[in-house]
Amino acid sequence: MKGGQSSSDKHKKQQVATVRRPISTEPVIEAASVKNVNRASEKITNVPEQAVKSPNLDFTHFVSLPLAIHRELVEKLEGFQKSVLEEVNMIPAMGIERSIFINPQTFHLTVLMLKLWNKDRVAMATKILKEISLKVMDALENRPVSIRLRGVACMRGSPANAHVVYAPIEEVSGDGRLLRACQVIIDAYVEAGLVLQKDARHSLKLHATLMNSRHRKRKIHTIRNDSFDARNIFKRYGLEDWGEYVIREAHLSQRFVYDKSGYFHCCGSIPFPKSGRLFVDSGSNSQSKQPAAGRDHRQPPSAVGHHHLPQATGHHRGPPLPPKTTVATSSSTTTRRHRPPPRASCHLL
Repeated sequence: MKGGQSSSDKHKKQQVATVRRPISTEPVIEAASVKNVNRASEKITNVPEQAVKSPNLDFTHFVSLPLAIHRELVEKLEGFQKSVLEEVNMIPAMGIERSIFINPQTFHLTVLMLKLWNKDRVAMATKILKEISLKVMDALENRPVSIRLRGVACMRGSPANAHVVYAPIEEVSGDGRLLRACQVIIDAYVEAGLVLQKDARHSLKLHATLMNSRHRKRKIHTIRNDSFDARNIFKRYGLEDWGEYVIREAHLSQRFVYDKSGYFHCCGSIPFPKSGRLFVDSGSNSQSKQPAAGRDHRQPPSAVGHHHLPQATGHHRGPPLPPKTTVATSSSTTTRRHRPPPRASCHLL
């Protein structure tokens, strides 16, 4: 139609929704009808859900068992790195450089990797960790748990073409309490929908990473994740006894952000037993389990290290409720205040 719009053009225009962000306010979706606003809102909501399923979106947080709290171990790692780098200076073709070593101040065991893409997810993950504190204590039988690190091993490749070199661990008591406690943590996050199903199927292999080629500082035209020659490391440290250490807490750690101690930023933590008695703070009422005969009756701290959180009460309050959504309509435009939901229906890891 000359000088006017065709019916198809008018139909397309009616289906258009515009997203704008006014100054100092929340994002607003505008469209000609409530239906179009709802459709646009749904598409926007699905964007992060699809993103977290993509391997291109890296993990943001993880549950760790800190080992860097043990100064003796940190000093051993510093000596290990210094010794290896001195040898590398004489044999540069080994493909080893400082950047592929794990920072001793962040040395840890990894329990579970997570993709927490907003504050609501982080708060939810923190809440879950605190709520399962008693279950974790039960899995540990309310007794301290220690590990021993011994030797070195390859996660991928071979000593001649290594990608990840780690120190294998063994539970000193040999009764599997640590693995059971870790499984309690994993199951809780899977049940809450914070772990992708494909990742939930992976079996846990606790290990302490010493070197990882993924951390290599990239140079132009270098091959990504190129391997390194670790044969001399295996000859020298294959039977190394790194020592025996108590696991003091489970820590919800934020990647790439660090606290004053040098360890990963703490979003939440729960203590592991330090004696034979467990005290539980249940709000205004304080309860405690009866100690076994002959055990230390001192009350353990509510948190370990630099991170202090209250003991979990054991009462599950469920996931946070979604925020309210308001819709304002006029004769020509429908406007909705859009907020992404605090909990998506997909699984993350």
